[in-house]
Amino acid sequence: MIYHVSKRRSGKSRLNGLSLLEVVLALAILGAAGAMLAQSLQVATDAGVTARDQALAELLAESKLSEVIAGAYPINQNIDWTPIQTVVDSGRWHFKIVSQPTMTEGMLAVQVWITDDPQMQTARPMQVMLSRWMIDPNMGLDTLPEDTSSTAASDTGAQP
Repeated sequence: MIYHVSKRRSGKSRLNGLSLLEVVLALAILGAAGAMLAQSLQVATDAGVTARDQALAELLAESKLSEVIAGAYPINQNIDWTPIQTVVDSGRWHFKIVSQPTMTEGMLAVQVWITDDPQMQTARPMQVMLSRWMIDPNMGLDTLPEDTSSTAASDTGAQP
């Protein structure tokens, strides 16, 4: 009979693989990193939505101010919150126009306000205001004087 005796190495033997503690620690680190990534993704998404809404409100304010300048809305009358009809989000946005006299005679400060919450029921409503000084239409300064050059030319032509 032959007995086969295996020889053991002296000292510590090295096992291949990971211990349970190492696996649990790696999973905990991976989970914490995933949670932080998800939180930062949520913050970035919220900031993107806010930036989009801010840009849209600014465009709507510029558009309404251009309509006031063009004469679509009276300059010297205040208009309370009115829904804006748009292709996207129709009725979500509202505008109002406020005219105030300035310290300069014959001028009005016209403000166009845009908001997504006219009753201010939400904690952080989106609001944009644009202001422009315009000539007061009650002063009559926005009309040209009568043309007197044709009568003056005919009077000078009649003299010898």
